[in-house]
Amino acid sequence: MPVLLAVLAGMLALVWGVGYVSTRYTTWLPAPYRKAAQVAPTKGSREKKWIADIDYYATQLPRLHINAFHSLSAEQFAQEIESLKASVPQLSDNQIGLELVRLTAAIGDAHTRAVPAQWRQASLLPLRLYWFDDGLVVTGVMPQSQEALGARLVSVEDTPLDEVVERLEPYISSENEMSLRSNIANLLLTADVLEALGLAESAQQVRLGFERADGTPFELSLAAVSAEEYREGIDNGMSGQEKPLYLSKTDQVYWFEFLPDTNTLFFQYNSCVDSPERPMQTFANELFAALDANPVERLVIDLRFNGGGNSAVLDPLIERLSQHPISQEGRMFVLISRNTFSSAILNALDLQSMAGATLVGEPTADRPDHFGEVRSFTLPNSGLLVTYSTKFFSIARGEANDQGDNMARMGIWLADNPPDDSGIRSLQPDVAVPFTSQDYFGLRDPLLEAVIQLP
Repeated sequence: MPVLLAVLAGMLALVWGVGYVSTRYTTWLPAPYRKAAQVAPTKGSREKKWIADIDYYATQLPRLHINAFHSLSAEQFAQEIESLKASVPQLSDNQIGLELVRLTAAIGDAHTRAVPAQWRQASLLPLRLYWFDDGLVVTGVMPQSQEALGARLVSVEDTPLDEVVERLEPYISSENEMSLRSNIANLLLTADVLEALGLAESAQQVRLGFERADGTPFELSLAAVSAEEYREGIDNGMSGQEKPLYLSKTDQVYWFEFLPDTNTLFFQYNSCVDSPERPMQTFANELFAALDANPVERLVIDLRFNGGGNSAVLDPLIERLSQHPISQEGRMFVLISRNTFSSAILNALDLQSMAGATLVGEPTADRPDHFGEVRSFTLPNSGLLVTYSTKFFSIARGEANDQGDNMARMGIWLADNPPDDSGIRSLQPDVAVPFTSQDYFGLRDPLLEAVIQLP
């Protein structure tokens, strides 16, 4: 009997240690294994349906997220919910959805977002924007907006861009300045959002102010297009031109090329997934064969477009690189940007710490300590989609929790009360390199150029 009791006590301690018991959200499963409650659509009036959706949102998000109230308090959240429910009769569907977007952004987790159903088929302005170091610039157009290509956006209707950004910021799930820059362009192009926030008189047509490279101002009134028209008609501003190397194969999961002019082995890793057409193990063997068969002076690993996935996919390659002479001689460089996100940040950190790589580029839009392992649920009446995090990756500190469980030693937290983050808001490059609109339209890669010029 004493042995049996000891075993049971040990099992209970293990269960408690990894967060299987949560008095905070009265659930018996850790966040990654919880499921959203299944409910039928509500019958009745528009107001009744929205209130049911808001109640569902208010119970599910705190229950499913690993730590929904690490920034916003439970009391603030509850007050916001009651205020929104009271305002339902006075608000349009678009405005209610937008308020849920704002409340979700207030959670303070870049992986946790709300996307109203109507946004998925929203009217969009016929532009593509990117926030370079010299401003928010038009990098893609449709025929009706061709004049704006290469111009800097300075206003929406009569509102200066700085004020527009200030008005939009509360609706963006961001954790630092680069995250805001990465996401603001998409929201700026959503005509329904501009109308709902009073930044545009109509979602059908929006007047925008621009400034050409020579400083000349001009305006365009642009009619919004459907999401389908946008996907089929928008270009990247490089029509008829040969793309620079770093933009030439962004549709491939991973690829490499030896550049004999500079004796550089360039390896681009665009998504943390194992490609079935070319498994990572096969690819890694090919990469190391090229590394040993050519007079490689430097290895460049490009993570600029990698938005994450499964960080473990690259682990075997990182382990092999850490034992290769190129890492021991300081000739390995990792390119990072605001689009290096989630699991890709973990890979960059491992390449830096384990393989001695130098990070080059700009700060990331996600933190080294960050939420992740995303799941989603949908509100039953409106169809609004909510994504949420089920794990917290404590990388910058690398600490274990009080119970010292294995997951925590790996820096992965399943319990409902992960530690406060390290305070580091971005993964910073060792070598910062500006990226301007002149670089983009000049078909230059300033990051690769900077690496080649390093001693």
